[in-house]
Amino acid sequence: MAEHGSAEAALAALPGVAAASGMKEYRPASQAEAAAEFARARKAGAKLLCFGDSLYPAALMDIHDGLAPADQAYFRESREKRFGKRLEEVPSAREAGLDAFRASLAPLRSMLDYQQYIGGTSPLFADYIVFGAFQWARVMSPFVLLANDDPMRDWFERCLDLHDGLGRRVAAA
Repeated sequence: MAEHGSAEAALAALPGVAAASGMKEYRPASQAEAAAEFARARKAGAKLLCFGDSLYPAALMDIHDGLAPADQAYFRESREKRFGKRLEEVPSAREAGLDAFRASLAPLRSMLDYQQYIGGTSPLFADYIVFGAFQWARVMSPFVLLANDDPMRDWFERCLDLHDGLGRRVAAA
């Protein structure tokens, strides 16, 4: 957003960014398409991972450690104020929350038992939203969210290979 000044300008820039990376015929989902996909995700039991959820702080130290030294002080100060404890103490329960997080993916797993993507035979907006969260975690932290035998992992691997492997080209933490 800093590069474009606003969310609206950043979204408007996406087709150009996609074209520059070699993607053809990219267009962001319309508001109506996004709303319909969110409705389908809610109906399927999908849940957004938000501030305050048990796994939200799971990667805090990994994020901190990956920042430039000049940014670490602000990151530490703002997160310690938010959580009311030292940064090192915040993700201490991430292993304990992992089983609950994995269990919360059951509706997606169930859906992926009979179709390749959340969107059906091809990825739709909901796939990219969920993929984006997992990709962010993959890039920012070595903490493993999906077990190797999890069908969600197979879906994630398929998503990494979309668009000629664009997601896979980003190095994992």
